[in-house]
Amino acid sequence: MQKLIFNRNVKGNRQEYVFSIGEHNLSPSNLLVRKIFYFLLDEYREVMTELSVEYSDYELADKVGIERAREILRILGAERAQVQENRKNGFVVSRSFTTAVTSEQLEYFYSLWDLRELPRYQFYQDNDLLLDVYFGEKILFYSKIKEDLNFFARLENHKIPYEIKD
Repeated sequence: MQKLIFNRNVKGNRQEYVFSIGEHNLSPSNLLVRKIFYFLLDEYREVMTELSVEYSDYELADKVGIERAREILRILGAERAQVQENRKNGFVVSRSFTTAVTSEQLEYFYSLWDLRELPRYQFYQDNDLLLDVYFGEKILFYSKIKEDLNFFARLENHKIPYEIKD
């Protein structure tokens, strides 16, 4: 197995780690990629307070069907959130909303088989971004400087080789 590369950038008093899925020639539906995502959900589960979701009505319905798309948006809280339209040249290209994190949402994310099901989703602790899944291309996650992340220990425990590059 090739080493997983996590690029680390220091931004103020926080560290940003970037895992580029495509650079590893992996699919966003690959079990290893999903494990990385699930481990990160575990890392932040107790401190997450908000979820931000960006989606395209058409693309979501095309991927999973209209009924399942409605169900996903209900689970994620679009019905009770203020949905914003993101426009380009007068056309709605996507919609986004932010809502409090719920156990039902987490169940949905733990059951994801393809990280591209939604274009972008972000988890926050108050206003601090913790985890950002960006268009099935990158997984970004954050920590305070000198803060140990259990995430890397879990990779080691599962014999998943990795390298952190500064």
